[in-house]
Amino acid sequence: MIQKSGEKRRNRLRCLKTEKDDGVLGNVRTEKVKRIARELFRRYPDRFTADYEQNKKALMSLVNLPSKKLRNMIAGYVTGLAAASLGSKSSKEE
Repeated sequence: MIQKSGEKRRNRLRCLKTEKDDGVLGNVRTEKVKRIARELFRRYPDRFTADYEQNKKALMSLVNLPSKKLRNMIAGYVTGLAAASLGSKSSKEE
């Protein structure tokens, strides 16, 4: 049976996604997005929060990104980093 190109792509993406402990599939992000997000969060931790929309605005003021898609992917990853950071800070205080 001959597979269509779109079907091949879906199969590959299914294989790339990893399953977390809670049974929910995670997102596949390029190393470029992760590297940029980690570096920005390390340099400007006070500029980012657990709010995605605020992080998009902060990114626009900090960095000139070539595309909206890249900006949104970085903002999403930074939001996760900020939420994890806030979670770890609150658990240390208890």
